[in-house]
Amino acid sequence: MERMSSLDAVFLAVEDPIDPMNMGSVAIFEGPAPLFEDVRAFAAAKIPLVPRCRQRVREASGLFGRSVWIDDVNFDLDDHLRRASLPVGALVSRSSSRR
Repeated sequence: MERMSSLDAVFLAVEDPIDPMNMGSVAIFEGPAPLFEDVRAFAAAKIPLVPRCRQRVREASGLFGRSVWIDDVNFDLDDHLRRASLPVGALVSRSSSRR
């Protein structure tokens, strides 16, 4: 368990259902597309190097408490990876607007 930084706390405070503070990325490959299973295996191998990616927020209780980062025991990489075959602009719009 690690206390949330002030910057993280600000992002959490301004997030709401209309304005989620999501981060995402899109990769565009030249040539034949890699197999989704290969991309997933690559991401799975890197996730242990960035522990924050497997954590979630536990909200503070009380007026003066600070939220903390805790390990997400239900973390599932498949909840974070998508495969699609769309024009790039449509893909970015569609995937970044998911809630």
